[in-house]
Amino acid sequence: MKPLIKTMAALGAGLAVGAAAGVLLAPNKGTETRRIIRKKGQKIADSLQRKVREGERLVVGVKDDLKDTINGINKKINQFT
Repeated sequence: MKPLIKTMAALGAGLAVGAAAGVLLAPNKGTETRRIIRKKGQKIADSLQRKVREGERLVVGVKDDLKDTINGINKKINQFT
């Protein structure tokens, strides 16, 4: 879990630095720059939401596989008792 936290922190830091650099170096008007940043931020948020949902599905799948494995082990143990 720690690598995920480090990755998310690095992503957040990169976003902040990128946004600040974009505002400082942007050739566009402020309103246009804010629109671009908002649009890119929304794309990133959508991407993160998709990845979180994918991760949730993976976790549920692993949990179900573990349950099946444990149930199979319990059945084998019960055969010997």
